[in-house]
Amino acid sequence: MFLRFKATAAVASLSILTGCPMGPVSQTSLTGTLPARGANVPAAMTPNNGCGGTGGVKVTPCPIVLTGQTRHIVVTVSGPGVVNSYLGGLNYCRTHQLCYLAERVGSSQTKWQISSGRACGNADILFKGVNASAQQVGYAFLMFTNKYCP
Repeated sequence: MFLRFKATAAVASLSILTGCPMGPVSQTSLTGTLPARGANVPAAMTPNNGCGGTGGVKVTPCPIVLTGQTRHIVVTVSGPGVVNSYLGGLNYCRTHQLCYLAERVGSSQTKWQISSGRACGNADILFKGVNASAQQVGYAFLMFTNKYCP
């Protein structure tokens, strides 16, 4: 009976996690055709040491910390065959507050400017790497900390 309750609670927890809305993203970050939310990404996925990924996809630099002196940092999504990138489905701060903004840098499909939001906090920002055939190569996490709270 107790094991059945634990299993039911675990399933309920996963349902809540996968139903979280996509968090703070600026309008300019959504250029191009965005793959279906959660496509090819496991529902119960958790960051692998904050800067992990799959398929050789990575985000550099990682981790990043924003402070009063550094209010934004440009990161690059790369990997074998990656020519485009998208924000993934786990884009929210752990406090569910607006602690970061992400937008593409110019016309680059793989460079993103991560800026401080209104609140301090931490996030694991998910980026999907896509090849020239519009197929997902893999994904990578960017471990983010915002210590700049205007």
